[in-house]
Amino acid sequence: MDLGLRQLDRRQGWRGISRRVQHGDDPSTWASEAWEAGIEREGVYDAVVMTVDKAVAQVRVADYTGSLGPEQIKWTKKSRPSDVFSAGDIIRVRVVSIDDTDQATFSLEQEPLAEAALVAIDPATSWIARRMSCSIEDENAAMSAPVGAPNRSRRSLTRPPRSAWPRGSGAAAPRAG
Repeated sequence: MDLGLRQLDRRQGWRGISRRVQHGDDPSTWASEAWEAGIEREGVYDAVVMTVDKAVAQVRVADYTGSLGPEQIKWTKKSRPSDVFSAGDIIRVRVVSIDDTDQATFSLEQEPLAEAALVAIDPATSWIARRMSCSIEDENAAMSAPVGAPNRSRRSLTRPPRSAWPRGSGAAAPRAG
């Protein structure tokens, strides 16, 4: 679900840079708290833009450096990184790959504004299973849980009141009127 939200958000356009390294601070010394937990392939992290020219923007995530060129930013509808970034901008990137020399391949991301929800109804019992998730970890845990499993995470099972159950064949009796 997380990937689908990100794809939808990209189609709605680039919203621009929301944060910058504080004025007077050196981008090479800036660090995100999220980096302390480690950097993994396919993870989305804060990155700091180190340098920018017309062809490429050099960015850093923890100890890993890489570049964002026209191919990685084409979904922003801009052709040059210098039209999108400035040195000191804090952006979101996905770590596509990491090599042994602390070089990484990144793709530009942004946090989706959209949210998602799923409501599933069992037609045989009229039980309602509700789950909301915007993270891949929550989605995988909830999707792998068997139907009728105990309440875990953000998913809960509720049963409608007995008065709401269908009678006889399942069709509601017509009202006299």
